[in-house]
Amino acid sequence: MVLGNEMTDGIGGQLEAIMVRAVSGGETVRVGRTRVDVGRGLQGDRYWQGKGTFSGVRKPGRELTLIASEALEGLRRDTGIDLEPDHTGRNLLTSGIELNELVGRRFRVGGIECV
Repeated sequence: MVLGNEMTDGIGGQLEAIMVRAVSGGETVRVGRTRVDVGRGLQGDRYWQGKGTFSGVRKPGRELTLIASEALEGLRRDTGIDLEPDHTGRNLLTSGIELNELVGRRFRVGGIECV
């Protein structure tokens, strides 16, 4: 499946950015679209390559990580810490979505079904 910068489906909000990091501690690269493989995650990301810190730990739900732009704005407002999305280690930057409400639910981001 290919994931692009399209709106999320059925949950509202928007997908603001797709980010991959080839090596732990390396540079985060924003991509307009990428291939997604079940059990592996985003092509080009260290976890897709099996080189992430937790790659040896087989637990579902680790292939794709999300962070809300509102959480980063709240961190900046409440603490003065200005954490850029590229430094969070997360794959998808969203806006207008209550991510905590998605825990334990099936939802779609574009054509990708997530749990």
